[in-house]
Amino acid sequence: MSEPYASTLAPLLEQYLAYRCSIGFTSDSLRPLLCTFDQYVADNQMDFSTLTPSAFLIFKQGLTGAAGTRNQKISAARGFFDYLVRREIVSANPVKDIPAAPENAYIPFVFSSRQTDTLLLASENAIRREVRYLLFF
Repeated sequence: MSEPYASTLAPLLEQYLAYRCSIGFTSDSLRPLLCTFDQYVADNQMDFSTLTPSAFLIFKQGLTGAAGTRNQKISAARGFFDYLVRREIVSANPVKDIPAAPENAYIPFVFSSRQTDTLLLASENAIRREVRYLLFF
């Protein structure tokens, strides 16, 4: 087991992880994502009354790393609060409407016009045109 949570939400975070494990998920990837949120709550001495959408916008602004990682941390907090809403510990999820950070699209390679023409010509020449390869209905 990794290092315990430090905030006032620690027991609920542990219960959430136990719940996730009970339905077949592992806590290996979720625990570190929630640690960032827990540390933010502990550092700012927050409780449910101060965990508002604006507090989560500030939390989101303070996150570092790639956009995908920041989105995972916000998503982990959103899942935790969805769990709390289902258990009727909180009435609404303050993370529900926090938008994801835009992620960079990966474009592996862009062909030039000449390369595209060559590729299309090669595939056109590879098409079998003999009668024995044609389908008749």
